[in-house]
Amino acid sequence: MPGAEYDRDPRRIEWQARLIASTPALRQIARELLVVVVDSHDSSPALDDLVRKVRAIERFLSEVPEPEEQTEAAEVA
Repeated sequence: MPGAEYDRDPRRIEWQARLIASTPALRQIARELLVVVVDSHDSSPALDDLVRKVRAIERFLSEVPEPEEQTEAAEVA
């Protein structure tokens, strides 16, 4: 996407920046919620579903793919 596309909606860019900046705090809240629900041993199906979602996101974040090996052609260039 050309750089000019980013200049079209400054509010959207600001929203994305705030989302990125808030992510660590939101992740911490999700982790705390997970601990509270798991420790309570008395959760509703809705909370159990949230726990599954948090665990899935944590797995996704922790499974960083290995870097691809460079091919010989890339090494020559």
